Amino acid sequence: MNNKKCDTSFSSFNSGDRVLLKIRDLEKTFQNPASGESLTILKHLDFDVPEQTKIAILGHSGCGKSTLLHIIASLDHPTSGTIFFEETPLHLKDEDALSQFRRENIGMIFQFHYLLKDFTALENIFLPAYMAGEKKKDAMEKAQSLLVDVGLEKRASHLPSQLSGGERQRVAVARSLINNPKLILADEPTGNLDPENAELISQLLFDMVDQYKKSLVLVTHDMGMSEYCDRVYTIKNARLETL
Repeated sequence: MNNKKCDTSFSSFNSGDRVLLKIRDLEKTFQNPASGESLTILKHLDFDVPEQTKIAILGHSGCGKSTLLHIIASLDHPTSGTIFFEETPLHLKDEDALSQFRRENIGMIFQFHYLLKDFTALENIFLPAYMAGEKKKDAMEKAQSLLVDVGLEKRASHLPSQLSGGERQRVAVARSLINNPKLILADEPTGNLDPENAELISQLLFDMVDQYKKSLVLVTHDMGMSEYCDRVYTIKNARLETL
């Protein structure tokens, strides 16, 4: 992997870094409607994502990593707290505004690729841009360029069923970038891959984030992958801690 390992010895980002995302005093509590009991999985959480920064979040299954990622993506809502994206208060926006925010600012990669099975690799990358209002010709050109970037230009016309697991995840990485988002969110992006493909996808993801000058928040169990991020956190006892 070409990316330089992070230095985890520093206590904060540089003061001159421009903050893309700012979360303050965030809490997330789930209620059991049958018993009336509640479970708080995120508590008093403060979290900053500077521009062009790679961040990893570790923690055991069920600790709240994916929930935090979904809250950042505005797919879920915090019980309390504030979330600012470039000084815009996301916690005050309605669902229509949040949907537009996601289209314009967030690219997501999941453990499962979620490619549309009846569409080719090229079409799967192209569709989010076309559905966001991009002209068909422009969206197709962007999709073709991204296919080249992920090394799949010769697989453009293949359906997901005709691609390997690693190739499908390459398409997912390309798709996450089609709308030129400012922030990439990746939830265990190598979790379904064998070690060799996991290493290749890790390198591809970090290289693409650097090439396109994006910020990355990565949820992973892979300590090796986290070593190439600028900052590593873990969630313990509902709180976010720096490693």
